[in-house]
Amino acid sequence: MRVGLLGLKKEYDNTVGQGIQKYMYQMYSRLKGRKDVEVEVAEYNDTFPFMGSGISFMLGNMFKDFSSYDIIHSLDQKPLLALRKGNAKLVVTAHDFQPLLAPQYNDTGIKEILWNPIIQLGMRLSLRADHMIARSKLTHRDAIRLGYDKNKITIINDGVDERFFRKAAAKKGHGFRVGYIGALRKRKNVEFAIEAFKRFGNRKASFEIWGKKQFLYSKLESMASEDKRIRMMGLAPEQRLVEVYDSFDAFVFPSFYEGFGIPIIEAQARGLPVIIYKHGKMTDEVKKYCFEAEDEDHMAQILEDISTNGYNDSRRKKAIEYARGFTWQKEADETLALYKKLVKNG
Repeated sequence: MRVGLLGLKKEYDNTVGQGIQKYMYQMYSRLKGRKDVEVEVAEYNDTFPFMGSGISFMLGNMFKDFSSYDIIHSLDQKPLLALRKGNAKLVVTAHDFQPLLAPQYNDTGIKEILWNPIIQLGMRLSLRADHMIARSKLTHRDAIRLGYDKNKITIINDGVDERFFRKAAAKKGHGFRVGYIGALRKRKNVEFAIEAFKRFGNRKASFEIWGKKQFLYSKLESMASEDKRIRMMGLAPEQRLVEVYDSFDAFVFPSFYEGFGIPIIEAQARGLPVIIYKHGKMTDEVKKYCFEAEDEDHMAQILEDISTNGYNDSRRKKAIEYARGFTWQKEADETLALYKKLVKNG
């Protein structure tokens, strides 16, 4: 069985620090070298001049000959019109459908306004795939809502790296530290967390916001400057990610809409209490052991309770054990099993 994984070469970089790129890297690295499958990255190597990755991906793969593959798998939802795929089965991983179903959370910078239609086109074209991998129950429901055949969808959850299950080092005396790790996009709702933290009365507490300096970074930096306890940290280095999580006493992830939410499982794997926004659209798999904040005042109250009384040990152990069920190896094994099933069934 021969499988071609699609994507731009730069997207298989484990240092990028973004969820989709983590997924792409992990799938390739864990499927490559298996005896029961031949896997290669069948990507278009670069972007065309003056064109973004979405259009480059579409044009670069439009006339590429994929007929020698049994499976071609687009691991993102970039626009794909594979005109020469022969009998190969096209599998697309759907991460979420937020830009189509909740466009009010799309980023509104000039670049984002120009590229949002390309993102939406990619998601609509993904509904033409022979089979879809949905990252979560939420994405599964949304795909059906958009008209995709429910019998052609397989839910395969994301995972976390094995290093997240190592025993955590003892906390250092730095006061109560709250953390956020993730993109600084509109839909991540980081403003909510900043406003909530400002209402948290512990003057010895701190709030570290880790994320690449793009999208809403300048706005968030301005908001953070009003409270010296809040610090903008930049991108969390992948090689130091466990260390960064271990420096926190609580983790906040108040996203408006999340296809899966890898940072939640990573934080729980490190034994951290996780607070999300109750009215955000979050899939059931990841919110099971989260604290759900109704509003900014409620999040501040939850932080106050945790800082005063600690994190319930029974709940912490259950969350850690639950998080252990989400591994990249499990995801790779389930993906390979799906490939074999699709090839077998013709």
